[in-house]
Amino acid sequence: SAIPFLLAMGFTDAILIIISEIFVLGFFKQKAWAMKIGLVALSGSMATALVFALATIPSGAWWLHPIAYGGMGVLFIPYVILFIQILKQKIIQPTEG
Repeated sequence: SAIPFLLAMGFTDAILIIISEIFVLGFFKQKAWAMKIGLVALSGSMATALVFALATIPSGAWWLHPIAYGGMGVLFIPYVILFIQILKQKIIQPTEG
């Protein structure tokens, strides 16, 4: 039962990678839609990371391999920071103009 779940997560992440690449391209070309696409990509990535974490904790994987799973958590911190920055921009920007 874990295999279909993990395959679905992988498929979702593959789609999110494509969306993230569109975000980066739009961001560097300063397109107005880039931040919206980025917010979608980051929201999806954070959701899949949370689901993955919650699904692997009961198996004991985090306790058996704390460096590997902790490393994934540390490497994910920039995503959270970027997500917060985009949210701040989207919340503050409409009141400025």
